[in-house]
Amino acid sequence: MLKILLLLTSVVLFSINFVAAQENENKKSPQLIDEYGRIIVSAEIARLDNYAVAMQNDPTAKAFIIQYRSHYQLRGAGFRHLKGIENYLVNSRGFDSKRIVLIDGGAVNCPKTELWLAPAGTAPKPTENPYQTVFEDFESARKFDEFYYPSANEDTTYIDIWNGYGFGFANSIEPYAAALFKEPKSVAYIIFYPRYDVQRFEYTEENGRTYKKGEIISDSPRTTAQIMRAIKNEMVRKYNFPAARIKLVKGGYRKFRAVETWILPRGEHPPVATPDSFPNFRKK
Repeated sequence: MLKILLLLTSVVLFSINFVAAQENENKKSPQLIDEYGRIIVSAEIARLDNYAVAMQNDPTAKAFIIQYRSHYQLRGAGFRHLKGIENYLVNSRGFDSKRIVLIDGGAVNCPKTELWLAPAGTAPKPTENPYQTVFEDFESARKFDEFYYPSANEDTTYIDIWNGYGFGFANSIEPYAAALFKEPKSVAYIIFYPRYDVQRFEYTEENGRTYKKGEIISDSPRTTAQIMRAIKNEMVRKYNFPAARIKLVKGGYRKFRAVETWILPRGEHPPVATPDSFPNFRKK
């Protein structure tokens, strides 16, 4: 009987020690807090709020955010999504940006975002099998991304994490410059589309008559010049990209302001601009 009791005690102690060892081991390795595919912004913010609680409960751990973009998305789209998440965690939840690590996991069949917490000295390992059925043609012009760029006096508090906006309207110029540095014979070909749109609406006067009226919303030549200068300065001053390798052109007007970033091998024909708004500036 005594031997049986001693044996049972040994088994219980072993089980307790094994569980404790497993918990300690888990604390030393990165933990996947959450993962999700493409979801609406409000749902993603709720997931990020839960992630923020986990970050607060483990203040020494680093936040690793891995974004796997869809194979049909532009290369810069994944980075804009990552920056939108970082902007939300920093500006809305008050975390230090130095505690957040952003990782582009490459192209996959279906987009996915992974939220990790990792103890000091550790890091999660991205999936090793990105989508590789289509390979880039490095000898032709390639579109890297397309995004919105705010003017100097614009209110940038709008949040749209999936599209990469967030506080400050995140863009993908940082990975764009990094990609260009890997191709020293390429040119940064950037097309800027200022905005010109006529928004039509109806209004009724006191006499009951209804009129149609159009309100023009457009970027002035001064605003256009300021934004184009800001884009080039960001490339040169912030990311140390040579000004001689930058070709910045105005591509005509669009109903919504946009910036297209292209990687253009030296000697190749530049891409054709695609405006979609055609104002009539003829003098009356």
